[in-house]
Amino acid sequence: MPRHSDYAVKPTAEIRDDICAAVRNTLEGVRADSAGDDVFDLATGKAAALQEAYGHLQAATDEAFPDTASYDNLVRHARRHIGDPLAATKAVGLVAGAGAFYVTGTIAATWSDGDTFIHQETAQRYEATAGGELVDAGDGTGAAYVPVEAIVAGDAGALATGEAVLWESQPVGIAATATVNGNMTGGTDAEKQAHYLDRYHLSIENPAAGGTAADFKNWALGVEGVGFAEAFPYRRDVGTCDVAVLDMEGDNVTAAVLSAVQDALDENRPVCAAGDPDAAPPLEQPLAVHPVLTDVDFTFGLNMAKGYEFSDTPSATVQEGSSSRTIRLIDTTGFEVGQWVAFRDLRRARKISAVDATADTLTLATPLLDADGEPVAPSSGDLVMPGCPTYDTLAEAIETYFAEIRIGASYYESKGRATLTNQFEVLDATQSPTGNVTALVDETTVQALRIGTLILQTAS
Repeated sequence: MPRHSDYAVKPTAEIRDDICAAVRNTLEGVRADSAGDDVFDLATGKAAALQEAYGHLQAATDEAFPDTASYDNLVRHARRHIGDPLAATKAVGLVAGAGAFYVTGTIAATWSDGDTFIHQETAQRYEATAGGELVDAGDGTGAAYVPVEAIVAGDAGALATGEAVLWESQPVGIAATATVNGNMTGGTDAEKQAHYLDRYHLSIENPAAGGTAADFKNWALGVEGVGFAEAFPYRRDVGTCDVAVLDMEGDNVTAAVLSAVQDALDENRPVCAAGDPDAAPPLEQPLAVHPVLTDVDFTFGLNMAKGYEFSDTPSATVQEGSSSRTIRLIDTTGFEVGQWVAFRDLRRARKISAVDATADTLTLATPLLDADGEPVAPSSGDLVMPGCPTYDTLAEAIETYFAEIRIGASYYESKGRATLTNQFEVLDATQSPTGNVTALVDETTVQALRIGTLILQTAS
């Protein structure tokens, strides 16, 4: 929801009292103090109408400014600068290791272009983008990788490696269940208001100027499927300007989206920026590139204020069958009611409300929730560690810092530690490994740093 402008609407009672005060100051002897006084009663009715009118005026004021406008009216402000919001894109799995569906069965069994699959847990549907047949897997059985595309656009369609899907109409000679081989690529939600507003601000703050780095970045950000972009002038040589792009979720875009970015750069670049076709390799001007996603693992030791300390629990591994409130372990020895436990991969912590030593389960006082407020269960293999009351806030602070690190930019230890010590309950923080993390940007590579494994624990 957009925030409101500074225009404030007075409450009905305040408007009524203002009218009554004006009448008393103007007409001597007229009573306008409480219900039953004619002027007071008339002012009450008038105030309701005025308050409604002032509300409409506030709404009109909000819509007059892009920062406070509704999404529809923001588009009316911004369309002539950056076009319409970006539409959702479909997830794809085109080859082995990048989301294609692995199928098995009889050698030479075939499937057709357009055959469909369904992922039962989410009801997401997929269709084959090409027909094919199973080939000998080396053991007398057939196997193949089916290239697929999600039928409905959006991030929910991007399945992770190992997920099982079913043929909706099983081809003869092919097993009913297929497996996602490698994470699917693409699959972005439609552009949200905050992102569209950021693009509008970027365009206004950096108007087209004949081919500046900001121009190249803006051209890339206008392509459907792109969520983040950074331009790198002179990366390969003088006169070049390359643009690295990620999707709305911070993952690499599909080959099709990268090609569309390249087309946008070529169509908009200055006519004199032709590059050097005789260079080895040719200096294409410009070049759209996939950044190398580089996970950075950290352990922070925290000295906490009294009342916010980490609980003294053991570490344990989550087992199959856990839910958002009931956590299954091999052994619950050492865990007690009232302690706080953190989940490494979820970056969440909760207080224990019950321990069942017979079933080896912990019951959490409140359910684990994802960023959208939906219940989420820790995966088998996630690590349960000592937690503290404000663990979620501390983890979110580090995540937010990393989210603000641009493609090709570096991580700074001093800022990372300050991100935590700026929280009132953190007295001091240490980081392992120590030092800054420099993103590599050269003629062959552009790194994009991401937060990997994050461990928050009491200072040793």
